[in-house]
Amino acid sequence: MALGFRPGSAVLPPDEVAALQDIAAARGNADVLAGGFGDNLPLALARARRLADALTDSGVPPADIRITAMAAGSGGFVQLVY
Repeated sequence: MALGFRPGSAVLPPDEVAALQDIAAARGNADVLAGGFGDNLPLALARARRLADALTDSGVPPADIRITAMAAGSGGFVQLVY
């Protein structure tokens, strides 16, 4: 699932948080991959970490979350990993 961020920011809009809550509730035993993209690696990593934090806040154990970041593009994504 693709997720949007405000340009140049790692602040996750409230509607995107709701989508992450849905994923957390439906994941079963799957791990979750959270990825961030940005103009630079620190921004991309901050976005990936923000997604991971939102997933943890939604009940996903931190040990079940993997993060990745790429200094290209914009936004982020979450993907179930079986």
